[in-house]
Amino acid sequence: MKRWNKLIERLIVLYIFVLPWQTMWIWRERFLGGAKWQYGTMIVYASQILLWLILIGQLIVWFRRRPIAVRDALNVLAGRSGRQSSRRFLVAIIGLLTLWPLSSFFWSLDKSLVFYVWLQLAGAIGLFVIILAKGYSRLQIAWPLMLAGLVQGGLAIIQFFNQRISANKWLGLAEHLSGDLGTAVIETADGRWLRAYGSFNHPNVLGGFLAVSFLAGFLVYNRYQPGGRRILAAISLAIISGGLFFSFSRSAWLALALIGILGLVFYLGRERLSLVQTLDKFKPALYGIIIFAWLFIIYQPLVIERASFSERLEIKSAQERISLMSEAKNISQNNWLLGVGLGNYTVAACRQYPLRSAFDCQPVHNLYWLIFAELGLIGLLLALVFIGLSIGQISRQQQKSWPLFWLILLLALSVFDHYLWTSYVGLMVFWLIMALVLIEDDNI
Repeated sequence: MKRWNKLIERLIVLYIFVLPWQTMWIWRERFLGGAKWQYGTMIVYASQILLWLILIGQLIVWFRRRPIAVRDALNVLAGRSGRQSSRRFLVAIIGLLTLWPLSSFFWSLDKSLVFYVWLQLAGAIGLFVIILAKGYSRLQIAWPLMLAGLVQGGLAIIQFFNQRISANKWLGLAEHLSGDLGTAVIETADGRWLRAYGSFNHPNVLGGFLAVSFLAGFLVYNRYQPGGRRILAAISLAIISGGLFFSFSRSAWLALALIGILGLVFYLGRERLSLVQTLDKFKPALYGIIIFAWLFIIYQPLVIERASFSERLEIKSAQERISLMSEAKNISQNNWLLGVGLGNYTVAACRQYPLRSAFDCQPVHNLYWLIFAELGLIGLLLALVFIGLSIGQISRQQQKSWPLFWLILLLALSVFDHYLWTSYVGLMVFWLIMALVLIEDDNI
């Protein structure tokens, strides 16, 4: 059993590192109105196979140690802090968050899609439970996240300078050219500039992942004394910052800026550190600030176009987001209690607006509206109670700053986009962050 446990721990670290790569097998391609339906296409990812091997292996270990292993897993999952009743309530909410989405199978428009998306959700929650039950520290999760961000940041920098992304089926890379319609670009007087994708399907997903990786690198840097590991963390932070810049993801930029501001307030106010001590805490952020400032000077016109909303594509993007919010409200009005079903938002949108193609039926760019539309008021309340209980767990932990930073990052990214709910990688990142929030680590 010890060897099994050690193997599972190493596989989890490997899984987190390879998570960004989109190597896949398209199991079932779907169409709506004669157009390819992106959110209905069923895909099996290579990393997903590794995930389920981990989950099955851990279940075998727990089964052979029953019932002691189950009891210990639930105790660790619920946390050491707080009253026993509140810990049990948190476990119950996690269970309901797993089962309620599956129950939407009975009233959804596309039942096969519910089961497909639920398997992804169940895998994400399963990994979340294992990480907490096995007593991982934040540092153990931060290392593979930082190294994955290092690779993605380097790839993003290369993509931007080449202004071309070549297809590679083994790495799960799709071709993207700045002149192609549908490619994420920035338009200026000098032409169309390709935004970096990394190995993801959109630059915003890259930006969100690199924001998570930056915070992981920040943690790693602060954990070690000067030496090789701190130098590696500093290099990683610099490259991640470059990749984050070239993603031109406003939501990721804003999320990290918000953490920086609240972090300063937290250390100066609540922790009552001096300004010098606070700046020493945020020393690793200087690598990112320097890289951003340097790149801003060089590519100032591109940043201004992204920030000003004065260019055609930026205006169109803002208008689409506002329109999608209105559509989400209309879809939710008739399904406010139970929702339209897990993964069924675009099905309901295409049915409500039959003249649109499947490509134009997009999810609303807000995680909470999307959960409300798909799982109804019951699902939204479960999600909000889970977040509220997580905040309560943070308040009882000795080290409050790091879980607070992770939660702020998650909430900020959730407000501005939907990929944390609509994509396999996004779901995994969401529950990995929640694991980092709820880990009770006295050393960090």
